[in-house]
Amino acid sequence: GKAKENLKNHPKVAEDISITRYGTASFIAKKVTQITPLEKGKKIEEKLDKIFLHKLWGPFTTV
Repeated sequence: GKAKENLKNHPKVAEDISITRYGTASFIAKKVTQITPLEKGKKIEEKLDKIFLHKLWGPFTTV
């Protein structure tokens, strides 16, 4: 698809992906901690796992 074509033209793909993955994970973690007090609900890791395993968001966040 179009994404693969763009990857070929991008010189620092691995570097950018790792930065994006870290940025996405930290952003999600901040949002999750703002929304849910830690005493209640599930651990952040479990919430992140749900996001990473999600059919739509998983492929974007775990490239």
